[in-house]
Amino acid sequence: MSSLGKRLALALGASLLALALGLWIAENWIRSRGLLLSPHATATLFGNGPVEGTLAECYRPSVSRGYEPWPGRCGRNELGVYSDHPVDKADGSFRVLVLGDSIADQQDWVTALEDELQAAWPQRRVETFNAGVVGYDTCSELQALDEIGGALDPDLVLVQFCLNDFMVASTVLPTADGGIVLRTGRGDVEVPRWGRHSHLLLLALAAVQERSVARDDSSLQASLDKVERCVDGFVQATTEQGAELLFVVFPALGTEAFLAEPGQINPVPIFPSLLAAEGQIQEITAARGVWTVPLREDFEGLGPLQDYRSRPLDPWHPSKEGEQLIGAMIAARVTARYGPDGP
Repeated sequence: MSSLGKRLALALGASLLALALGLWIAENWIRSRGLLLSPHATATLFGNGPVEGTLAECYRPSVSRGYEPWPGRCGRNELGVYSDHPVDKADGSFRVLVLGDSIADQQDWVTALEDELQAAWPQRRVETFNAGVVGYDTCSELQALDEIGGALDPDLVLVQFCLNDFMVASTVLPTADGGIVLRTGRGDVEVPRWGRHSHLLLLALAAVQERSVARDDSSLQASLDKVERCVDGFVQATTEQGAELLFVVFPALGTEAFLAEPGQINPVPIFPSLLAAEGQIQEITAARGVWTVPLREDFEGLGPLQDYRSRPLDPWHPSKEGEQLIGAMIAARVTARYGPDGP
């Protein structure tokens, strides 16, 4: 080999070694920071909210959901669910499993729901199990039902649906050969078995998918298609488990959202078709015969919806007062369906 060839080979070898070292450092840095793959695609590293720091103490990586609660930590039971009730179901009890995102993770409206139902049916033991997880979407909630529903044996599965469920980029699903799929509104990305344990690879792929999904009307139909597939999954799963399915559609609390760039405090309008999607999710569930409660109807006559925000520029999360109202609203719908003597 000529001296030039040797120099090129050495340079190539050194470059590959530097690249490998850089990837190893990045992988370990991501792990040390506790950055976990989110169904909403990514971490602050790529511009959209990680589960890190104190949250990393409450959540762990999951091949099936991206991340999941640590069982027994941060107020959750051995199944990673908020509840004061034993997992073993008592005879004669009426059990409600709540699945949702950070709105369910607020917990107060679920507690109010249980209190209201228990007051309405004193002869029955009412038990709520809250499996709400920050950042989850409809598909990751379905995966949670598949994993914990059998152990809890719920009578009613309540899915808390929020309009920002349409704004996700990816959901993590396992494949039969041991790999995973990042399922997005724009398509699926398969990750082989060897890559499923690399946080760097998963975060990079999710970031690409995140950037490919526009936050405008053009992405909504694809997101609706994804939600529709997972609603079908909920129908099948609850039928197999012998539970009734209830979708509660939480309204946007106003028409502006804090979706600004880092360092800016500029509210932006929620694009019109996203608000229209509140009706479209009801069409999806109605077409499948799914019991659906649109909370916007219950809020009518109570004043501007933005009065019930937890924060001025947050259109998704209700205030304490809003949560109490929501718990009572849902309980009224449930008791009306089952009657004064309960199910």
